[in-house]
Amino acid sequence: MKIALSLVLGVFPFLSSCSEPHVYQWGRMTQIGELPCFSVADSEETRRTPPKLAALVIEGLKKGQRAQVVWNLTFVGEQEVQLPPTECIPYGDSSRGVKAWPDTAPPLQAGVVYTYSFNSDIPAAYADGSLANRVYAGDFCLTRDSEGHATFHEIRWDEKAKKRHWEVCELAPEQVPTY
Repeated sequence: MKIALSLVLGVFPFLSSCSEPHVYQWGRMTQIGELPCFSVADSEETRRTPPKLAALVIEGLKKGQRAQVVWNLTFVGEQEVQLPPTECIPYGDSSRGVKAWPDTAPPLQAGVVYTYSFNSDIPAAYADGSLANRVYAGDFCLTRDSEGHATFHEIRWDEKAKKRHWEVCELAPEQVPTY
């Protein structure tokens, strides 16, 4: 899974120069209170037709180890869940999902790099009415101030600097991902 996700995230820098929507796109992460909140890309496509969600997966990454699923929320079932880019799903909130694993999301830790990814479909994306698969993903980390308050940082590819700015995560050098 880590290799697949690393390959997915590794292609994001190259997607920004293309005009057609691609399967793999950046998601968006914001913070609501002490929790990260995850959403799909804010694009013409998602504003026109919000993606139908299949799953939201949060994984923890540790250098030299396989990615570990921290929390997984599936949306497969009778009730369709669409997520417009103006809304987000807070970490641990399973009210929209069919099944969460684990049932209660464990606390996120400072000093760990996390990834999030939505697997989704854009309904009637093509002229023949067929679905278009989309994966919205990104990296984030958590830091805490001297009073213990959480700040979540979304880590994006900086095209100008040709790197991700992991330094905001306050990671030890051996914790910085190499993809």
